[in-house]
Amino acid sequence: MTELAKKEPEKDPYIARKDLFDLYSAVQRVSRELASGPWRVINKQELLISGPAGIGKSHLLADFGEGQLERKRPFILVLTNSLTEGDPWQQIRGLLDLSQVTTDEFLGALDAAAEAAGCRAVIAVDALNERHGIALWETHLQGFVALVRKFPRVALALTVRKTYVHLLPLENLERTDHPGFSGRSGAAAKAYLDRRGIARPSSPNLAREFENPLFLRTCCTYLDAEKLKQLPKGLVGLSTIFDFYLHAVARKVEHDLKLVPQLNIPRKALSAFLQACAEQGDAGALTVECTFELLEGIHPSGGLIDKSLFTAFLSEGVLTQDVEWHEGAPKEIVRFTFERLSDHLRAKRLLEQVDQSDVQGSFKKEPLAGYFSFFESWQFAGLVEALAVQIPEQFGLELFDVLPDDALGNDTHCDAFRTSLAWRAPKAFTSQTADWVKKLCDSRGQSPYGLLLLVSTEPDNPHNADWLHDELWQLQMPQRDATWSVFLAEDDLSDGGAVESLIDWAWQVDSGEVDKERRRLAALTLTWFLSTSNRAVRDRATKALVNLLSSNLSDGAELIGKFGSIDDAYIAERLLAACYGAAMQGVDRNGCKVLASAVWTNHFSDGRQPPLNLLARDFALGILLYALNLGQLPSHVDIDACKAKFTSAWPLEVVTVEALEEYRGKGYGDAISSSTDQQGDFGNYTLGAWMHAIVDMPRALAGKSTRELFENWLQAFVEKSDSEQYESYVALFKASTEYRLRPFGGWGKDKEAKQQLWSSLEKANESFKASLNAGQLAEYASFAEQHLLEATRMNSDDRHPPEVEHGAVRRWICERSHNLGWSEELFEKFERGGITHDRIGKHRVERVGKKYQYIALSEAITRLVDNLTVCSYEDEGLLRAFEYGPEGRDMKRDLDPSLLLQSSLESGWDSAPLTWWTPSPPQLPSGDTNVLLAWLSSDDGRCNDVGQIDLCSPDGKKWLTTYGFRRWKVPGHARRNHVEAWSRITCLVTKLGSGAQLAQELLKRHRGDVSRFGEYERLECFLGEHEWRDIKEIELETNSGAGIHTPYSGIVAALHAEGNDKDNSIDETFDLHLPTSGLMKLLGLRLRDGRTPEYTDVQGVLRWQDPSLKERGSAAAVASREYFLSMLAKAGLEPVWVLAGEKNVYAGQDFGASRGFGGSLYHTTVYTMDAGTVKVAGTMTERHKPSAEQLGALRDRDL
Repeated sequence: MTELAKKEPEKDPYIARKDLFDLYSAVQRVSRELASGPWRVINKQELLISGPAGIGKSHLLADFGEGQLERKRPFILVLTNSLTEGDPWQQIRGLLDLSQVTTDEFLGALDAAAEAAGCRAVIAVDALNERHGIALWETHLQGFVALVRKFPRVALALTVRKTYVHLLPLENLERTDHPGFSGRSGAAAKAYLDRRGIARPSSPNLAREFENPLFLRTCCTYLDAEKLKQLPKGLVGLSTIFDFYLHAVARKVEHDLKLVPQLNIPRKALSAFLQACAEQGDAGALTVECTFELLEGIHPSGGLIDKSLFTAFLSEGVLTQDVEWHEGAPKEIVRFTFERLSDHLRAKRLLEQVDQSDVQGSFKKEPLAGYFSFFESWQFAGLVEALAVQIPEQFGLELFDVLPDDALGNDTHCDAFRTSLAWRAPKAFTSQTADWVKKLCDSRGQSPYGLLLLVSTEPDNPHNADWLHDELWQLQMPQRDATWSVFLAEDDLSDGGAVESLIDWAWQVDSGEVDKERRRLAALTLTWFLSTSNRAVRDRATKALVNLLSSNLSDGAELIGKFGSIDDAYIAERLLAACYGAAMQGVDRNGCKVLASAVWTNHFSDGRQPPLNLLARDFALGILLYALNLGQLPSHVDIDACKAKFTSAWPLEVVTVEALEEYRGKGYGDAISSSTDQQGDFGNYTLGAWMHAIVDMPRALAGKSTRELFENWLQAFVEKSDSEQYESYVALFKASTEYRLRPFGGWGKDKEAKQQLWSSLEKANESFKASLNAGQLAEYASFAEQHLLEATRMNSDDRHPPEVEHGAVRRWICERSHNLGWSEELFEKFERGGITHDRIGKHRVERVGKKYQYIALSEAITRLVDNLTVCSYEDEGLLRAFEYGPEGRDMKRDLDPSLLLQSSLESGWDSAPLTWWTPSPPQLPSGDTNVLLAWLSSDDGRCNDVGQIDLCSPDGKKWLTTYGFRRWKVPGHARRNHVEAWSRITCLVTKLGSGAQLAQELLKRHRGDVSRFGEYERLECFLGEHEWRDIKEIELETNSGAGIHTPYSGIVAALHAEGNDKDNSIDETFDLHLPTSGLMKLLGLRLRDGRTPEYTDVQGVLRWQDPSLKERGSAAAVASREYFLSMLAKAGLEPVWVLAGEKNVYAGQDFGASRGFGGSLYHTTVYTMDAGTVKVAGTMTERHKPSAEQLGALRDRDL
C-alpha cells in the first residue's frame, strides 16, 4: 500500500472525500441489489412460484422452457396432473422413456449436459396442487428436492396455487409470487389480443375478467375456432360477457369430449353447478365429491379422464379446485374461477325473497340485512357489488335508497355503488343515480365527473356524453375550468382510471370497428378533455381523438359544428388539430370533403371570422389545403378568400403599468402578473419564442427590404427638405461614413477612436432631428433613424428592422388573461396545492392560469402577424408577410397531431443488439489495457462489411440500408479502462455513372461528421404533411467545403419527437428516418399512417421502413432493394453508401471527467453499385494518438 500511495498523485481533500463517498454509495447500491429477489435466488437450486388460479404460472414455465430449448439448453417440464401417487422420479423417467436408467444416472446426464452447454439444466414441475398433487408431493417433495441438490448444475422450478402453499412442505424453498397482469392489465390484455390477431372490444370499459390470461385465452381460442377476428359488438354488461365466455367454454369442451352440440351438455352442466352453488348459501362452492357426483350425473365418464366433464372444466379453467379450512381441517372444494358470476346468481336468489310491496323494508330484515352490517359487509363485498347492480335494474332504487342513512360512510357500500355504474343496464341509470353520485362524491371531497365518465360512451345511458355536453356548455369558461378542467388537471392517468381508460381505448382501438353512436359519444367526451391545463391529459386526448375520427371524418365535421361557438380557445384549437391529424392518417380520404366543408361553414363562410388563435388558424387552413391536395376540396370553398379573412383589429390596446397595479397586491403579484413580468419565464422565454422574427413594420411593406425602404425614405426626404435640413443630413451621412471607414486596429485596440466617432454620429443625428418638423421627425423616427444607426454600426445596409416592444405585449397579455376570467378566488386552491413538483415537471401539469396566458398570447401574436411583417436575421432585411404552415409555427408548435406513435424500440446510445438490420456486431475486448490498445489498431470492430447494407429480413425479403446509426460498448465497464465503437451508414444518390467518382472523393476524408456533407435534412413539418406541404425535388449539388465536386444529394429526412417535453403524448424521445419529399415523389411513396410511419407504393406494398419501430435495435431506415434500385435507375440516379465510424479506448471514471485516453481510430468505407451488386469502393482510416499525459493516465488505471 505504501508503494501504491507513493505513485498516487496528491489529491485535493474534497476530491478524496468525494471518492470515498462514491465508493460508499457504490457499495450500498451493490448491497441493496444483492439483497433483491433476483440476486437472492441466483445461487439457489430451487424456486417456488405461487399465485391465484389462471394468473399465468403454467404459461410462464412453458414460455421460459421454450426459450431454453431454442438456446439448446436442457429443460424438462413435468405436469403434476400427469402423475399418480407413486414415486415421482420413476414416473418422470417413464414419461421420458428412460425407465431403464436410475434416477442418479438420469440426473447425472442432465448435469453433464448442462456443463457442456455452459448453463443450468432446469426441471420444472407445474401445478403441485393439481389432481393427486397434494397426496403425491406431501410425502415425496422433500426427498425429490434433496436428490436434485446432489447435482449442482440442475435447478428446480415449481409452481403451486397460492391457497395450497400451506398444505405442502415448502417452507425451505425460495418463493416468489406471480403478479400476472397486475399494474399493466389493460396494456397486457391489448398485447395478448393483438398477438392473437383479435380486435379490442368496442367499449372503453373492459370487464376485468378480460385481464385474466385464462379468460382471454378461452375467448380467443373460441374466436379462432369460429374464424372470427373480433369480440362481438355490444359485449357490455356482466350477463352478456359471461354468457359469451360460457358459450366459448362449452364449445371447446364439446369439441374435446366429442359431444353432440345439439344436446348442449357442457352448458347445462355449468348451469347446474352454478345453481347448486347458489343453493349452498354464502360459500359459492361445492365439495369435490358433490361436484363430481353432479357432473357425472349429467354425463358419465366411465372413469376415463378424456371423457370427464370435471377434468375438462378444470383444464379449461372455468372451474377451480381449491382448499378451505373447515372445523380445523382442510377441505377441497370446487368453485367457479370467476367469482363475479356466482355472486350475481346469489344476488338474484336473494332478491327473489324481496317483498315487492315493501322493498326498503325487506332490506332491514334477515337474510338481506346481515349482508349490509356496517362492520361485516366487507366479507360479502362481491355479493354487495352484484346487489348494487341488480337493485336498480329490478326495483328502480339505488343501493343507498334501501340502506341506513350511515351507508355513505361504509367503504364496501361506496365501492359497490361506484362499480355498479359501469355494469348496470343503461335504463337503470337515472337522475336519482346522478344525485347519489353527487352525494357520495361530496361526502368524500371528490369530483362526480370521475364516476359519470364511466358511462359517458354508453349510447342508451341518459347521463352519457350528451348529458355531459349540455351540462358543461351552460357554464362560462372560468366556472367550467374551476370544476371540470381542474378535475382533469388533478387526474394522474393511473391505470384503470376513467380518464386513462377512455384515452387509452380511443387511441388504440380500430375506430372503424366501433359502433357509430359509441364512437360519437367517445369523441364528444374527448373533445371536452381538451380544456384542461393537464398537458398529459390534453395531449393524449388529442391523439386519441385523432385515431377515433380517422376512419370517419364526418364525425369530426359534426364536432366542428357542435363546438363552432365554444368560448374556450383551448378546445377550439385542439379540436381543429385533431381533425387535421385525423385527415392526415389517410384512412378516409373521401371524408376530407365533408370535413373541409365544415371548416369553411363554421369559420370562414358568410360573415364568420376565423379564430383569433394562431394555431387554430394553422390547423383549419391545413385541413383545406390537405383536401385540395387530395382533390377533395368542395367547389364552394375558396382558399384565397379564407386567407383574406386573416385580419384583426390594430393596434393592440394600450395597457399601462399603472393599470396592472390591481393585480400585484403584495410582492410580485398574482400568478399571472408575476409570470408575465419581464423576469417571469412566460413573459421572457415563452413570449420571446412566439415573437421571434416579428418586426414593427406594417404588413403592407411585405416584399420590400430595409435597404429599399430607407432609400425610398431618403429620396422622399431629399425632394421635400429645405437647405438647412439637407445640410444636416449631409453632416449625418458624413459622420456615418467616417464611422464605417474607420481603420481597424484589431479587436479592442481602437476602442477610444471608435467611441469618439460614434459620439460624433450621435451628435450629428440629434442636430438632424432638430432640423425636422413634427411630421418629418415622426416619419424619421418610425424606421429610418433605427436603420441608419444600425446600418452604420454593423457596416451593412441590409439590416434587421426594429422589433416589437415586448413590454407592451406582456402587459396586454396580463390584462387579457384576467379579462378572460382567471382569478385567484377560482383557481388559487388548485394552483397552490394541486401541482406538486413531480407533476409540474416536463410541462406535464400546468397552472390553469397558464391556459389563460396561452390563449391571450396566441390572440396577441395573431393580431401582430395580421398587421405586421416578419423578418428573421437570415432574411437580411427582407420583410415578409407571415405564412401559416411549417415555417410559421416554428417555435410555437407543441404537438404533431398526425404522429400517433408514442415511442420506438430504438436502442439509441445503448449497445446495439444483434438484429437482421445489424447482423454482425463487433466483438469488444475487455481486460488488460495492452489488449485494448492492440484492438484499436486492428481491423476488428469496424463493422463495415457489405452485410451492414445488403440485408435480408426474416421473411426473406431483400432490403438496402439507407440510414443507420449503431453504438457498442462493454456493459458495466464505465469504471474500468474500456473500448467503445460506433458507426453510421449514409446513403447518397448521384447521377447514374458518377458513383465511382463520388466514392473516390468521399474517401479523401473521414466522413464521421455527417453535418459536413449533408447526410439528411431535419423535418420541420408534421409527419402527415411531409411530401405535399414541404415539396422539395432531389437536387444534385457539389459541396466544395467537404471536398466533394461530384453533384450528389442526401435522401433521408429526420423527424425528431421529443418525449416528456412540450408534447406529453410522446413517452420517450425518438427519431424517425424517412425518405425526403423528393425521394417520396421519385419512388411514388405514401405514408401508411401516423401509428405505423412506414411508406408503401400505390399498391400498398411496403417499400421503406424503420425496423426498430417493431423490434428493439439500432436506428435505421431500409428500402426495398429491387424497387429502390429500379426506380433510381429510371430517374438516372444511382446510390452510394458511406459507412463511417470510430473505435476508441477510454479510461474508467471514478467521478467527473477522466484524463485517461488510449486514442481513436476513424474509419470510412464507401460502397457503390456494380452490375446489381453492392461492392466496396475503398476504405480510409485515420489514427488519432493520445498525448503522453492521456496515455499515462490510462495506464495508471491498471494500478
